[in-house]
Amino acid sequence: MRSIGMFLLAVTACGNPATSPDSMQADSSAPDAPAFTPPYELCRSGEVVPIPTAGRNTANDVKPTAHDNGSWQYSLFQSYGGGVFQPAYSVGGAYVFAGQGGHDVPPLFGAAVFDFTNGMWSYLPNGNGFDENRATEVITSETTGFPYIELANTSSPQMPTPGHPYQLMIAQPGPGEHGSVIRIFGTAITANVWDTFQSHAIDLTTGKWTRAADNLASDAFSAGQLTEQVATLDPVTNRVYVAGEWPNGDHLAYLDLTDRRWKTSPTFSNPPGGEAYVSMWVDVERRLLLALSTPLHSGTVTLWAFDLENIAAGPKLMDVDGTLPPVTGRWHKYPTSDGGDGAYYTLRGHPSVSYDTMPAPPATEQVLYKLTPPASDPLNNKWTYTTVPISGGITGEYVTDLLAGARHQTRFFYVPSIRCFAWIPNGSGPVELIKP
Repeated sequence: MRSIGMFLLAVTACGNPATSPDSMQADSSAPDAPAFTPPYELCRSGEVVPIPTAGRNTANDVKPTAHDNGSWQYSLFQSYGGGVFQPAYSVGGAYVFAGQGGHDVPPLFGAAVFDFTNGMWSYLPNGNGFDENRATEVITSETTGFPYIELANTSSPQMPTPGHPYQLMIAQPGPGEHGSVIRIFGTAITANVWDTFQSHAIDLTTGKWTRAADNLASDAFSAGQLTEQVATLDPVTNRVYVAGEWPNGDHLAYLDLTDRRWKTSPTFSNPPGGEAYVSMWVDVERRLLLALSTPLHSGTVTLWAFDLENIAAGPKLMDVDGTLPPVTGRWHKYPTSDGGDGAYYTLRGHPSVSYDTMPAPPATEQVLYKLTPPASDPLNNKWTYTTVPISGGITGEYVTDLLAGARHQTRFFYVPSIRCFAWIPNGSGPVELIKP
C-alpha cells in the first residue's frame, strides 16, 4: 500500500537501559562508565562494523513456522516503518518489532527481538492465545470491528490486529521484567485499510497485548486517515506526542501515560499548513519538540520547533545552515555524557536496487545526516546541517519494491549501553554498529 499524509515522525534519544529514557537531560563533560562489555567488537569513529552472526543467528532464524524468509522479511522490513529500541529490556537493551502487518503485508502477531546483551535474535509469541500458524493477512471478519479492531479469536481479549507501524512504536518501562512497547495507533489494517485510534501495548515478558489507553485518540484530534502518523515520548512529562491535525490544526494531541488518557495541548494560532512527511523528536535538554517537515510533493525541507513549556506560542521556523534532506527517519542524539557531540543523527539507508536475496547491495549514501543545535538560544540562533562519511560499507535496507514500503523510519537508533548507533538493514544479515 502506498500511503500519504501530512503527519509526523517522532524520536526520543535513548537513556540508560537500567533506568528511564531520561538520560537526555543536560550532559556532563566526562563520559559515564558503559553499562557492560558486549561479547562482540565495537566500531571506532567514522566506521560501521557488523555484529557477527557466526555462533549467533539472524532475524530470519527466529521466524514463526508459518513464514518463509520472504514473508518474514517483508513483514519486518517492508511494512512501512519498524519497531523501537527498548532500553529496559536488558542490560544491553533490545530492538523490538511487534504487531506489524496491515494492507498487503504478512502479519507479525508477537514480537521479534534483537538483544544487544548477547547479540541474539528471539521471537516472543503473542500471549493472548491467538493462533499464529499463518502468514496471510488478517481479514475484517476476524476482527471485532470498529472502534478497536481487535482480533476476535483469542482466549484473552484486547489483542490488536497487525497494521503498518510507521513511527508509532514507543518503549516504556514495565510492566514485567523486560518492559513493554506501545503501538500508539493501528493503521492500514486488513485489505480494507482500516484505522483505529486505540493504543495497545505488548508485555515483553509474557507477550500479552492489552489496551494502553482508556480513551480513543479521536478524543484529542480528528484525522481522515492515520497513515504516516508518528509519535514521540517526552520522558520529563511522560507524554507521547503525535502530529494529530498538525501542520494544519491549532493544537497537538498527546497520550498521558500517567493516567492513560488522550488529551490536547493549548491551542495556537500559527500552524504552517500544507501537507508533509515529518520527523519529530523531543530535545529534552532544551525542552523543545522538533519537527523536520518534508513537503509531500515538492518544496523546501524545513525545521520547526515547539517550546514544550509554552506550546500556545505555536511552532517556530528554525534558521538552519545547510540544505536539510528529505528524510523521514527518526533522529537520535549522540549524548556528550557518552563521549558524543550532542548532535542529532539519522540514516537514509536506501539501496539503489531492490533485492530479495543475499548478498545485499550497499546503501546509496555512505553517510550519516547530522543536525547540530546552536550553543545557546536554540529558538533564535542557527542550527547546522551536515553529513558525516562512514567507512566500512553501510548495507542497504531490504526492499523488493523501491517505491513501496521502503521507508525504514525507525531501524536506525542509538544504543546507550554500547555508545554506538545501530542499523538493522534486513533479516538475512547482521545488525550493524555505526559511530560518527
